[in-house]
Amino acid sequence: MAKPRPPTRIALALVLVAVGAVASVSVYLLLPSSVAVSSNVTLTIVRAPGASTYGFAQPTITVPAGTLVHFTIVNYDPSAHGTSTAMAGTMGTWMGREMVDYGNGTWWNVSGMPAGAVSHTFSVTSGGYDLNVVVPPAASAGHPSEVQFWLPTHGAADLGWTCDADGMNGMMGGYGGMMSGRFDIA
Repeated sequence: MAKPRPPTRIALALVLVAVGAVASVSVYLLLPSSVAVSSNVTLTIVRAPGASTYGFAQPTITVPAGTLVHFTIVNYDPSAHGTSTAMAGTMGTWMGREMVDYGNGTWWNVSGMPAGAVSHTFSVTSGGYDLNVVVPPAASAGHPSEVQFWLPTHGAADLGWTCDADGMNGMMGGYGGMMSGRFDIA
Protein backbone atom coordinates (compact mmCIF):
# COMPACT_ATOMS: atom_id res chain seq x y z
CA MET A 1 0.00 0.00 0.00
CA ALA A 2 1.34 3.45 -0.97
CA LYS A 3 2.16 5.88 1.75
CA PRO A 4 -0.18 8.93 1.67
CA ARG A 5 1.43 12.18 0.54
CA PRO A 6 1.20 15.20 2.81
CA PRO A 7 -1.15 17.90 1.57
CA THR A 8 1.66 20.12 0.27
CA ARG A 9 -0.58 22.55 -1.60
CA ILE A 10 -2.70 23.14 1.46
CA ALA A 11 0.36 23.51 3.70
CA LEU A 12 1.93 25.94 1.24
CA ALA A 13 -1.28 27.98 1.09
CA LEU A 14 -1.40 28.16 4.90
CA VAL A 15 2.22 29.32 5.06
CA LEU A 16 1.55 32.03 2.43
CA VAL A 17 -1.53 33.23 4.34
CA ALA A 18 0.48 33.36 7.59
CA VAL A 19 3.35 35.29 5.92
CA GLY A 20 0.84 37.71 4.37
CA ALA A 21 -0.81 38.29 7.75
CA VAL A 22 2.54 38.97 9.44
CA ALA A 23 3.55 41.38 6.65
CA SER A 24 0.23 43.23 6.92
CA VAL A 25 0.57 43.57 10.68
CA SER A 26 4.18 44.78 10.29
CA VAL A 27 3.16 47.52 7.84
CA TYR A 28 0.25 48.48 10.12
CA LEU A 29 2.62 48.78 13.08
CA LEU A 30 4.92 51.13 11.13
CA LEU A 31 2.12 53.63 10.57
CA PRO A 32 0.74 55.60 13.51
CA SER A 33 -2.89 54.78 12.71
CA SER A 34 -3.69 53.96 16.33
CA VAL A 35 -2.34 57.33 17.55
CA ALA A 36 -4.47 60.41 17.04
CA VAL A 37 -2.97 62.72 14.44
CA SER A 38 -3.63 66.31 15.51
CA SER A 39 -3.01 68.02 12.19
CA ASN A 40 -1.84 67.52 8.64
CA VAL A 41 0.78 69.78 7.06
CA THR A 42 1.59 69.82 3.34
CA LEU A 43 4.81 71.44 2.16
CA THR A 44 5.41 72.01 -1.55
CA ILE A 45 8.74 72.46 -3.33
CA VAL A 46 8.10 74.58 -6.44
CA ARG A 47 9.98 76.85 -8.82
CA ALA A 48 10.59 80.24 -7.23
CA PRO A 49 8.52 83.00 -8.88
CA GLY A 50 10.52 84.57 -11.69
CA ALA A 51 13.53 82.28 -11.11
CA SER A 52 14.94 79.02 -12.36
CA THR A 53 15.51 77.62 -8.85
CA TYR A 54 13.14 75.59 -6.71
CA GLY A 55 12.28 75.99 -3.07
CA PHE A 56 9.73 75.37 -0.33
CA ALA A 57 6.60 77.49 -0.85
CA GLN A 58 5.84 77.69 2.92
CA PRO A 59 8.48 79.59 4.91
CA THR A 60 6.53 79.45 8.21
CA ILE A 61 5.08 76.25 9.61
CA THR A 62 3.01 76.16 12.80
CA VAL A 63 2.01 72.88 14.47
CA PRO A 64 0.46 72.03 17.86
CA ALA A 65 2.66 70.97 20.79
CA GLY A 66 2.38 67.60 22.48
CA THR A 67 0.81 65.82 19.50
CA LEU A 68 1.58 63.68 16.48
CA VAL A 69 1.63 65.73 13.26
CA HIS A 70 1.37 64.18 9.78
CA PHE A 71 3.52 65.89 7.12
CA THR A 72 3.46 65.54 3.35
CA ILE A 73 6.19 67.07 1.18
CA VAL A 74 5.42 67.35 -2.55
CA ASN A 75 8.54 68.00 -4.67
CA TYR A 76 8.38 69.30 -8.27
CA ASP A 77 12.18 69.80 -8.51
CA PRO A 78 13.64 67.13 -10.86
CA SER A 79 17.24 67.75 -9.72
CA ALA A 80 19.30 65.72 -7.26
CA HIS A 81 21.40 68.30 -5.41
CA GLY A 82 22.98 65.79 -3.03
CA THR A 83 23.79 66.14 0.64
CA SER A 84 26.38 64.96 3.12
CA THR A 85 26.29 61.33 4.20
CA ALA A 86 25.29 62.47 7.70
CA MET A 87 22.18 64.22 6.30
CA ALA A 88 21.14 61.39 3.93
CA GLY A 89 19.32 59.50 6.68
CA THR A 90 15.89 60.05 8.17
CA MET A 91 16.05 61.18 11.80
CA GLY A 92 13.57 62.36 14.41
CA THR A 93 10.39 61.13 12.71
CA TRP A 94 7.97 58.70 14.29
CA MET A 95 9.88 55.38 14.33
CA GLY A 96 12.75 56.96 12.35
CA ARG A 97 11.01 56.29 9.04
CA GLU A 98 9.40 58.11 6.16
CA MET A 99 7.18 56.96 3.30
CA VAL A 100 8.41 57.92 -0.21
CA ASP A 101 6.72 57.92 -3.62
CA TYR A 102 9.39 58.63 -6.25
CA GLY A 103 6.74 59.98 -8.63
CA ASN A 104 5.52 56.65 -9.97
CA GLY A 105 2.62 55.96 -7.58
CA THR A 106 4.44 53.30 -5.52
CA TRP A 107 5.15 54.00 -1.83
CA TRP A 108 8.31 52.83 -0.05
CA ASN A 109 9.02 52.84 3.68
CA VAL A 110 12.60 54.15 3.98
CA SER A 111 15.06 55.42 6.57
CA GLY A 112 17.22 57.39 4.14
CA MET A 113 18.63 57.36 0.63
CA PRO A 114 22.03 57.62 -1.08
CA ALA A 115 23.54 61.07 -0.43
CA GLY A 116 23.87 61.82 -4.16
CA ALA A 117 20.18 61.01 -4.80
CA VAL A 118 18.76 63.63 -2.42
CA SER A 119 16.93 66.59 -3.96
CA HIS A 120 16.17 68.48 -0.72
CA THR A 121 15.95 67.94 3.03
CA PHE A 122 13.62 69.29 5.68
CA SER A 123 15.75 69.70 8.80
CA VAL A 124 15.15 71.07 12.31
CA THR A 125 18.15 70.67 14.62
CA SER A 126 17.48 72.77 17.70
CA GLY A 127 15.12 72.99 20.66
CA GLY A 128 15.42 69.30 21.41
CA TYR A 129 14.69 68.23 17.84
CA ASP A 130 17.05 66.31 15.61
CA LEU A 131 14.73 66.08 12.60
CA ASN A 132 15.95 65.33 9.09
CA VAL A 133 13.73 64.17 6.25
CA VAL A 134 15.22 63.45 2.82
CA VAL A 135 13.27 64.26 -0.34
CA PRO A 136 13.97 62.57 -3.70
CA PRO A 137 13.80 64.45 -7.02
CA ALA A 138 10.59 64.60 -9.01
CA ALA A 139 10.20 61.86 -11.63
CA SER A 140 11.61 62.57 -15.08
CA ALA A 141 8.06 62.33 -16.51
CA GLY A 142 7.16 65.48 -14.56
CA HIS A 143 5.31 63.76 -11.74
CA PRO A 144 6.25 65.13 -8.32
CA SER A 145 7.87 62.93 -5.72
CA GLU A 146 6.11 62.78 -2.34
CA VAL A 147 7.31 62.13 1.18
CA GLN A 148 5.11 61.46 4.20
CA PHE A 149 6.25 61.32 7.80
CA TRP A 150 4.86 61.69 11.30
CA LEU A 151 6.47 63.98 13.87
CA PRO A 152 5.77 63.74 17.60
CA THR A 153 6.00 67.25 19.04
CA HIS A 154 6.81 68.16 22.63
CA GLY A 155 6.60 71.55 24.36
CA ALA A 156 6.08 74.90 22.64
CA ALA A 157 9.09 76.26 20.74
CA ASP A 158 10.03 78.83 18.12
CA LEU A 159 12.56 77.07 15.89
CA GLY A 160 13.94 77.28 12.40
CA TRP A 161 14.05 74.76 9.56
CA THR A 162 16.51 74.50 6.67
CA CYS A 163 17.21 72.51 3.55
CA ASP A 164 20.59 70.84 4.02
CA ALA A 165 21.04 69.73 0.41
CA ASP A 166 24.45 70.68 -0.99
CA GLY A 167 23.35 72.74 -3.99
CA MET A 168 25.02 76.08 -4.63
CA ASN A 169 28.30 74.97 -2.98
CA GLY A 170 26.93 74.44 0.50
CA MET A 171 23.85 74.12 2.62
CA MET A 172 20.88 75.48 0.63
CA GLY A 173 19.23 76.76 3.81
CA GLY A 174 22.17 79.07 4.37
CA TYR A 175 21.03 81.09 1.37
CA GLY A 176 17.64 81.93 2.90
CA GLY A 177 14.73 82.58 0.58
CA MET A 178 12.73 79.46 0.00
CA MET A 179 15.25 77.10 1.62
CA SER A 180 14.77 78.04 5.26
CA GLY A 181 12.05 79.35 7.51
CA ARG A 182 10.33 79.30 10.90
CA PHE A 183 9.07 76.15 12.59
CA ASP A 184 6.73 77.14 15.38
CA ILE A 185 5.32 74.63 17.88
CA ALA A 186 2.46 76.20 19.79
